[in-house]
Amino acid sequence: MSENTFNGKEFYRCPMTDGDGYRQRYVDSVNAFIEKGLSEAAEKRAEFCSPEAMAADREGFRAKYLRMIGSPEYPSDTPTAEREFVAQDGFCSIYRISVEVLEGFYFYGMLMIPNGVTRAPLVIAQHGGGGTPEKCSDMWGENNYSFFVKRALLRGKVVFAPQIMVWSYKVADEKDAPPVGVAYGHRRDYDTRLKRLGLSLTGLEVFCIRRAIDYLVTLDCVDGELIGMMGLSYGGYFTLYTMAADTRIRAGYGGGFFNDRARECFNDWGYFDSAYTFQDAEVAGLCAPRLLILDVGKSDPVFDYRYSVAEAERARAYYRAADAEERFTYNLWEGGHRFDVESDGFEHFFAELEK
Repeated sequence: MSENTFNGKEFYRCPMTDGDGYRQRYVDSVNAFIEKGLSEAAEKRAEFCSPEAMAADREGFRAKYLRMIGSPEYPSDTPTAEREFVAQDGFCSIYRISVEVLEGFYFYGMLMIPNGVTRAPLVIAQHGGGGTPEKCSDMWGENNYSFFVKRALLRGKVVFAPQIMVWSYKVADEKDAPPVGVAYGHRRDYDTRLKRLGLSLTGLEVFCIRRAIDYLVTLDCVDGELIGMMGLSYGGYFTLYTMAADTRIRAGYGGGFFNDRARECFNDWGYFDSAYTFQDAEVAGLCAPRLLILDVGKSDPVFDYRYSVAEAERARAYYRAADAEERFTYNLWEGGHRFDVESDGFEHFFAELEK
């Protein structure tokens, strides 16, 4: 029986590459379609949310932003938490806490209270991809966080380091990946499943951090009027996106993330219609007039800094419309995927929590 026959009839066979010209045309069409949409998106985004429009109705745009990122409906109760003492070192007392952000839904983080402090400002310290609270707080291995938790503790700040679902992010490529014994598949899969529910994993985790703040401000050691957030890479992204969601955060400092999401975007950093509504610049606008500091390194191997320049100018326009341009800092420096410790970013950030 010939390999070109079935049921007594011959059929056509050909090299697979014969159709490649048509496939290439299809790929080119999809790329051109996306590029055309992106070129039109800037104009549509400006119509949706100009700096002047946001300045006139920031809370209205904040509600639209929360719907875009897929954040759950916010409850009115105060969550409870379990707290376990871990250790005391030369800097602080260390606790693991599990906050019940919704009934039966527990969110993990580490709480550090500086030695000798009875009441102090709160700093949310967010780790990045492949990270954990233990890693970014220098409890395990080496890292590129520039001792940002220790810097906060030395300034007398209570620190909460949340765990977001990125501890296995690119673990196979990281020689210093934390040896976490909990597997969860891929972040993308959770994000896809949540988007079918009208939510997103980022939106859910922004919600969890906000609910953790609800609990933390009930503690005697926390001054709930003085809250800041800082983070690197994924942590910088979460700093911006959580600060935009929660006006209790009066200062934000993020490194190694800010960019034009049309050019530099992870799968879980894209949302329905976001090209027409909120990119990083508009999200920064929701943080105005509060203090926002952004470090972007020219040698960052993760993101191409060149796309961030125009985005930063757009963000600056939102701060200008809020009469707060001096409270926005875009620090383009020569370094890589880390904070610029030679700048005055940490000083300005901490000082804002001491006013």
